Amino acid sequence: MKIKNIQATQILDSNANPTIQITVILENGIISIASVPSGTSTGKYEALELRDNDPNNFQGRSVLKAVENVNTKITQALVGQNVENQKGIDEIMINLDGTENKSNLGANAILSVSLSVARAAAKSQNLELFEYIYVVANSETTTRLPELRSGVSGQEQSLKDHHVFDREAQTESANAREAATNFKIPNPLSVLICGGKHGNWVTDIQEYSIIPNLEKFSNFNSKIQAIIKIYKTLETILEEKKYSTGVGFEGAFCPKELKSNEEALDLIMQAVEKADYKLNEDFTIGVDAAASEFYQNNNYVLKSENNKVVSATEWQQKIIAWANNYPISLLEDIFDQDAWQNWSDLTNAIGNRFIIVGDDLVTTNLKRIQKAIDEKAINSVLIKLNQIGTLTETLEAIKLCQNNNIKTIISHRSGETNDSFIADLAVGTNSDMVKFGAPNRGERIAKYNRLLEIENLLKK
Repeated sequence: MKIKNIQATQILDSNANPTIQITVILENGIISIASVPSGTSTGKYEALELRDNDPNNFQGRSVLKAVENVNTKITQALVGQNVENQKGIDEIMINLDGTENKSNLGANAILSVSLSVARAAAKSQNLELFEYIYVVANSETTTRLPELRSGVSGQEQSLKDHHVFDREAQTESANAREAATNFKIPNPLSVLICGGKHGNWVTDIQEYSIIPNLEKFSNFNSKIQAIIKIYKTLETILEEKKYSTGVGFEGAFCPKELKSNEEALDLIMQAVEKADYKLNEDFTIGVDAAASEFYQNNNYVLKSENNKVVSATEWQQKIIAWANNYPISLLEDIFDQDAWQNWSDLTNAIGNRFIIVGDDLVTTNLKRIQKAIDEKAINSVLIKLNQIGTLTETLEAIKLCQNNNIKTIISHRSGETNDSFIADLAVGTNSDMVKFGAPNRGERIAKYNRLLEIENLLKK
């Protein structure tokens, strides 16, 4: 089915900053809508989010240039294209932009179209979005995708109509149908306390999360119930201590009364235990330092300790001490995004016991992920669609990780919309974990709800 029209408009994200929403219209009348998020704590190697920089329009944050790029250049290039040719469509936009970081058209413009095209293609195939993503991720035949639910005989005629029927397509169709019985819901990494840029710097650490033990919970529904119980228990603890219970960008608490980075860990431990769960046995803790945000002149400056300056070696010693003394299982963005040797040293020292996650270090970029693999700098990658700018490139990044035994964590951004695309992305790519934020705020709950919906679909 061919694309008839593409329409872009400016909407607001969860931080009241402008972003893009795309409507794709197909010749058969199918309509799909997608919107893209934006980050607050961003890596310098991310694809460029094009903004207008007009101080009189949303304080320079408007995205009207990117909207215009979609409504003119991108639409002209894609009208008449087969919507099921995801890779081809993404390549057209990449070539049309002509820059490595998508600074011409804007990664926000390109990604929004890429996602809406995928959603339209899924509808045209009568597939759930996660099913379609699975097929795209595992198919070499991009002109016509094998359906998950149809029999081979019906698929044969469909493929013949598009002149691409061959033995490989039959194999893909069979593999896709088999995989449909093996989809799983990734483990949630749920943020409870935030600091840094996301939480008014109440701590140096940007996020403190809890992670359910896979062996202790039978399904996603039971995990999210437990997470919500711990979240609400933490709120009660904060109230009893007369601490503020306001939330940051991702719905997590950011009490200004916190006295140290360690106090946040202590509060989460209390909440887990008071909610009748056991640390290490039922839940562990994840720490996202976003260390590039407080890295200065080859040192780390800790605002929570009266702007104490510590060397990379001292900072690593502190992190390892935390990991040994607290029920921590995951460490994200612990060092600056260019401190490759520090990353390799840490992973060599404790990577056999801890999940070492690269976010700003790799920015969902194939070249940087490959470098991290070569230098043994990490054992897990945070995947963010808007760091790279197309669905195709994101799927390639995920495949590179999975082929090298690197865990993949599909992540939100601080400025989100109610679009739940990343929930389907996580299921469709068989990713290990998801990071949607706290069980609070509508744009976060939309993703959790979609996983609950998919879990119910899979039961059927």
